[in-house]
Amino acid sequence: MIKRTAFASTVVAALLLTVSPLMAHEAAAKTKNSVQQVSATELNEEAKATLERVGTAMPDIKDYEIIRITKKTETSVTGDIDVFEIQLLGAPHPVNPNFASVRINAVTGELIVAEIQNGLVSTTPLNNQEAKSKGSSYLETLLGDAAEDYLFSNVYTYTLGNDDKPVTVVTFESAENSVHIAIDGNGDLKRFLKDIYPQE
Repeated sequence: MIKRTAFASTVVAALLLTVSPLMAHEAAAKTKNSVQQVSATELNEEAKATLERVGTAMPDIKDYEIIRITKKTETSVTGDIDVFEIQLLGAPHPVNPNFASVRINAVTGELIVAEIQNGLVSTTPLNNQEAKSKGSSYLETLLGDAAEDYLFSNVYTYTLGNDDKPVTVVTFESAENSVHIAIDGNGDLKRFLKDIYPQE
């Protein structure tokens, strides 16, 4: 088992927060320029293809409406990058809305974050082998051939709230960064997060 660092623990904990989307990356990503609002027609083909892959891994968002797209420059570990942040909303709205958010490198189409907040099921968590298998499958769906650069690192299961709702986080490592994949007890993908931002 790989020893958990303080930073890894922080990332995993942030993966499980459902109150404030993208909290971990919002803290780490330093915005260089003002936020620019863009339309869906301004997304390049790479970003659109990535959004399609996210829809395959998180089928619910195919029925969601894109409510906002912003573009901004952020500092990653490899330098400044332009990022599209796409916010989506699904029924029921406005009561207890289903929300999803996707962050994509605006030039390369690299997926940085995808999350969906449509409630967690209250059920038995996946066992480690099931979680690893599911995580590997989601990794391939979302990253395509680039998934071959990642090796399985670890798996943790947590329960949230008073209802014992389990979330299992599977971590994969490459030479450049880590990917954390959060899966609920039914095996549905709740969040994908790639660590590309420098630690504070």
